[in-house]
Amino acid sequence: GSVYFKPSFIVDESIGIKVVSSFSGNSQKGLPTAPGTIILNDLETGVATAIIGATYLTGLRTAAGSAVACKYLTQDDIKSMLVYGGGLQAKLHIEVMLTVRPSIKTVYILSRTKSNISKMVNEISPKYKGVSFEFENLDDNKISSILKSVDLIVTATSSDEPLFNGEELQSRDKPLLICSVGSSRPANRELDSTTIIKANLIVDDINSTMVSGELAIPIKEGSITKSHIKGQIADVVSKKYNYNDHKNNLVTVYKSAGTSIQDIATANLVYKKAVQLNKGFKFDM
Repeated sequence: GSVYFKPSFIVDESIGIKVVSSFSGNSQKGLPTAPGTIILNDLETGVATAIIGATYLTGLRTAAGSAVACKYLTQDDIKSMLVYGGGLQAKLHIEVMLTVRPSIKTVYILSRTKSNISKMVNEISPKYKGVSFEFENLDDNKISSILKSVDLIVTATSSDEPLFNGEELQSRDKPLLICSVGSSRPANRELDSTTIIKANLIVDDINSTMVSGELAIPIKEGSITKSHIKGQIADVVSKKYNYNDHKNNLVTVYKSAGTSIQDIATANLVYKKAVQLNKGFKFDM
């Protein structure tokens, strides 16, 4: 496993650090695979003001980033989504995508642990009437067909190897957005080089994604360079990157490896709300 220390400073707002781990074996122990903790500090004194469990917050802000990508990089009327993963990230991504794109009526889910999917579907399906959640009998032929026709793919796993062959996407005749959020280390990736090379590539943060396997491996192979990145998600929102200018390339990848400014901004919002509502526990250190 790995442990990451991610500090960030937000002008006139907050300063803090997130400590987050990545231990894929935790799922076998009933523990989160990416446990995290955030410490916020006072801007004037440096004294710690809050310690916040960041496992859920990390999942939520990651899913929120993908939802922004979905809002700006897909059509309003997309109908289907394929999700790789059965953990918290997968669950939150399904919920935010169905919120941003209520036109989605079919959600395919793939995970090595079927019991996780069944539990997740039982939790969320009552909230989304009219949406079909399909995870049974998805054999290789069915998955191949889905890859050619689905409108949105989310990869939220701890996989070390690509989840599908990028060549499967090359015969598509309509746009596809892939939100890849599960990998952050140089040696592991959810998407193969073919997928990355042939896609419009948008990232959450250039520095963090450059060391994720999705970029690090094809760069090492000499297949792409840093210039293959079309822009950051901020460029999409500000219209510096215009989706319509790249519609000839049907596949767009949004790669998220995590950016600490989102973590600290989210934690600061939670802290302010907790103070306002008198929630949490106060103690001296």
